[in-house]
Amino acid sequence: MKLTTTNIQSQKLPVGKRDLIIFDEEIPGFGLRLREGGFRGLVFQYNNGSGTKRIAMGSVDSINLAKAREDAKDYYARVRLGQDPASDLRDAK
Repeated sequence: MKLTTTNIQSQKLPVGKRDLIIFDEEIPGFGLRLREGGFRGLVFQYNNGSGTKRIAMGSVDSINLAKAREDAKDYYARVRLGQDPASDLRDAK
């Protein structure tokens, strides 16, 4: 499913689950993370050869979905080029 403002708000964490990521069908790695306690955040997750990495993009209440989709497209393009966007972000800090 394509993540939209409407369906992001309607997603619920299944009973017994503490954490769940629902991935967007259009942008590989872009997803909605639901956590116990009601947190809803946007993430970008990818494999870089040494394991899975995840970038927390922000809470759905504090980030514009269109901007997050553009950022996710950029991260995906960088991963396809062999780059490691999570490490680049960490190094920038």
